[in-house]
Amino acid sequence: MKSKTDKIALFDSAASERSYWRRKNHYYYESLERLYRFLVPRGKNVLELGCGTGELLAALEPSQGLGVDFSARMLEIAQENVSQPDIQFIEADAESFVPPQAYDYVLLSDLLGESSDVWTLFQNIRGYCEPRTRVVASYFNPVWEPVLRFGERFGLKMAQDHQNWLAEDDVRNLFELCGFEVVKSGRRLLLPRHIPLISRLVNAVIANLPLVNRLCLINYTVARPLSIRHTADPLNGILPSVSVIIRCRNERGNIRNSIG
Repeated sequence: MKSKTDKIALFDSAASERSYWRRKNHYYYESLERLYRFLVPRGKNVLELGCGTGELLAALEPSQGLGVDFSARMLEIAQENVSQPDIQFIEADAESFVPPQAYDYVLLSDLLGESSDVWTLFQNIRGYCEPRTRVVASYFNPVWEPVLRFGERFGLKMAQDHQNWLAEDDVRNLFELCGFEVVKSGRRLLLPRHIPLISRLVNAVIANLPLVNRLCLINYTVARPLSIRHTADPLNGILPSVSVIIRCRNERGNIRNSIG
């Protein structure tokens, strides 16, 4: 995985190509927007970490929205693309950023795979969540790693840095260790390309079948903060008694991070 400085440079250089890849893979991005509109009611206060060029945040029509990204070039394009006066953008690192107010929803769309330190990211988010806050994370299913790498190699998707390939149980464990309760989780999008009639049949029907559902591209998790009396310092009593392995494999299949 690249250093934080190198990752910022990579995203800055890729920003001008973002609209091209969104058009090329429009079915994936439209499906992601439908998922978030299902999970996040219109008219809420929404914070999106790793907002990129801002299309997802704008699609949710928040009463007040804040997009955060560490790529200045991405945010320049976001400000050009998004005209809603109630949506603002700030250049900052999601792993250390503290918003000026609490939000109803905190969004992590495809951010967990790109984060340099997922543990720090979750702990930082927990620090500014209120009881009403819901954190919504979507991330790639690890079984799709070879398919997505193939797509990058042959120009079917935008190239990315080495990813944290987190399984659904890994994300649940991270939330729970950092003082959250998972209230909803699921999987979507078995066929991420648009084929008339076939894509609708596959994603609306076949993708919901038992076992087959585990092969969907998008995993999502919704969590809420536990009250103070239900949480504990994760470094004082929890970690020694719980064995948790976070499988953040790089493309060679090595375990990158472990806890426990």
